[in-house]
Amino acid sequence: MTLVIGLGNPLRRDDGVGYRAALELEQQGLCALAVCQLLPELADRLAQTSQVLFMDADLSLRPGAIYLRRLAQPDAGALSHGLSPAELLQLSLALYGHAPAAYLLSMGISDLGYGEGFSLVVEAAFPAFLQLAQSLCSGARWQ
Repeated sequence: MTLVIGLGNPLRRDDGVGYRAALELEQQGLCALAVCQLLPELADRLAQTSQVLFMDADLSLRPGAIYLRRLAQPDAGALSHGLSPAELLQLSLALYGHAPAAYLLSMGISDLGYGEGFSLVVEAAFPAFLQLAQSLCSGARWQ
């Protein structure tokens, strides 16, 4: 089973891109969660999946650019109330003996102001971002 986890703050404009994508995928019947941050409680969900797709905004990318990369598990990570995807994978492995294959789908953003709408460039790129996520979820195991 594939799990999609969309991260972001839907009240900080472009930062909500992963969150909104996860909501739309969930409405399509896919196994998707929209969260503001990764919490240790999600490790149990990861342990029950074969692969996970994290979706998030990225200030280091050109606004509207879409980037997909495979995540590796870290050797160690400090636990807190908000984890990175790699730390959550490590926690799942430590607690449940399994961490799924994991990928991060990111979109470059520029506007973190207060509000619910995306900047024009992110709004224009959002359909491609969502379509790539749908394609990944409908396919077999990722390589």
